[in-house]
Amino acid sequence: MFSSAPRSRLVAANARALAAGLRPGLGLASALALAPGLVVRLHDPAGEAALLAELACWAAQFSPQLALDPPDCVVLDVGASLTLFGGLHELMARIAHGVASLGLQPALAAAPTPLAARWLAVSGGGRIVERVEDLPARLASLPVGVLACTADDKHPVRSESIELLETIGIGTLGQCLQLPRDGLAKREAQGITRALDRAFGRLPDLRLPFVPPQIFRSRIELPQPSADTGQIAFAVRRLLAALAGHLAAHQAGIEHYRLRLEHDNLPATTLTVHLGVASRDEARCNLLAQEHLAALRFVAPAIAVGLEAAQILPLPGETATLFGAQLGNPRDQAAARSLLVERLRARLGDTAVIGIAGQADHRPERAWQAVAPRNAAACHDDACATQPRPVWLLSEPRPLAASDRLQLLAGPERIESGWWDGHDIGRDYHLALGPQGRLLWVYRQLRDETAWFVHGIFA
Repeated sequence: MFSSAPRSRLVAANARALAAGLRPGLGLASALALAPGLVVRLHDPAGEAALLAELACWAAQFSPQLALDPPDCVVLDVGASLTLFGGLHELMARIAHGVASLGLQPALAAAPTPLAARWLAVSGGGRIVERVEDLPARLASLPVGVLACTADDKHPVRSESIELLETIGIGTLGQCLQLPRDGLAKREAQGITRALDRAFGRLPDLRLPFVPPQIFRSRIELPQPSADTGQIAFAVRRLLAALAGHLAAHQAGIEHYRLRLEHDNLPATTLTVHLGVASRDEARCNLLAQEHLAALRFVAPAIAVGLEAAQILPLPGETATLFGAQLGNPRDQAAARSLLVERLRARLGDTAVIGIAGQADHRPERAWQAVAPRNAAACHDDACATQPRPVWLLSEPRPLAASDRLQLLAGPERIESGWWDGHDIGRDYHLALGPQGRLLWVYRQLRDETAWFVHGIFA
């Protein structure tokens, strides 16, 4: 990665670039001379800021008290969360695993003050200091270069001050602590003394809290245009991991989210992924996304993938039962059914899988309607029905011959309706036992009492 300054210089490199002899600070021309096949990407401050905010949204599941420390750090106050997550070491292990699942390489550290933790993390991470009185000894070996990582607009640590320390042979914070404070002040290095006081807890370290937004929106640019489902699925998994953390922080869930595949010089492709139930289950979200991607026909290679979840619903966690999960839990069964339905819809199309719901009409053939499966359970009752209705309603009533012998068991139920739309009916319905022992729903026309029809079968 190169800065966008007039004289571009290398600011970051991956492992292969470092192995080729490239180092931060190297000019673009020199870097291309060492590695002619170098892939160059300009420094993107706006993109890095968006990524940092996304990481903070994800990290809010571990503590509601957090702050941004640009350009590459999120600071969490985890004191109140340690018991919940099983202690500091267990919490840091969970954070490290989660950050890695986002496609990032974390450097974690813990300390009693935010600035000390920041310095320990930027120095390689993995260190834990639990007591304030241990900070001077534990920070003494850190290089003075960490002083540049100090967010203080009023008293910044100037690069000239750090260069001065290195020039006179001061290479560590321990050596810096041995210098007279008055001498630093005379050389306009008050920022250094204030930074040390904040790191050691002698001065308060006040930071603006980060408040995660309600709407989750994120985007990833692909390394190169691609129509390969596998490459796009990797980006989607990365976005869904961030979404799951965001929802956990809000104790919320979603019923659907949108994927947006951007193309070069063509309109974007939008996929709406329905979950069937309100959920924040990352595995469920990812499984349904893969189903949609597998059925997608690309109009062009994608250059970026975006994800948006705008309608976030409250979804508190569940308390586990004393003896573990219960077999046949109705909620789990409903979630499994809805997952199956949404997978079928993703594979076959929205119109191929439907639900049936009742509607207010006395005419049996008009007392139902096709709806989306997720809406069927909410309106399945037929408010107009006063008697039992058959499981199987024939598409067209079948006339009964005079030789067909039926035993009428119940009825009549008279239905006269539909005069207002030209499809009026007048019928007397009966429950009848057919010749093969089948329970039938039959009716007689009021206008022709000799005409009998079978309209439905109960069993």
